[in-house]
Amino acid sequence: MQKQILKAYLPAKLTEEEIREIINSLEDKSMPNIMKHFKQNYLGKCDMKLVNKLANESK
Repeated sequence: MQKQILKAYLPAKLTEEEIREIINSLEDKSMPNIMKHFKQNYLGKCDMKLVNKLANESK
């Protein structure tokens, strides 16, 4: 019950597809730039491990 209440107040996480689209839209697709972009703009809204995995796949 408490988990459901708390989830209602947490920001929605980005989906794998949304993360891929963001990575593909970046001009500089270097790992440091991708990670920096997500930390600055999407911290708490995405799984950084998933971002790392997808960034490695996009190379």
